[in-house]
Amino acid sequence: MEWIEIKTRPITDEEQELYPYLDCMFDCQVPDVFENVLVTLSDGRIDVDMFDDYGYGGVGFSEYDDDVIAWMPLPVPFRKE
Repeated sequence: MEWIEIKTRPITDEEQELYPYLDCMFDCQVPDVFENVLVTLSDGRIDVDMFDDYGYGGVGFSEYDDDVIAWMPLPVPFRKE
């Protein structure tokens, strides 16, 4: 697994009509809605956060939305065979 850098772009005029409350769109792979993932924060910390649906077409990370600079799926839990 590798970190996926968060990239955004300005929304187009057409997107603005559909999503008037948004000011940018993700320009990278994002987690599934309600998926818990590892996040790297702008201050270098790593934590677990959930990718959430804010409604009105808005999605983002529940706890650290503006501070997330990268994410990756959680590892598979250890299972003793």
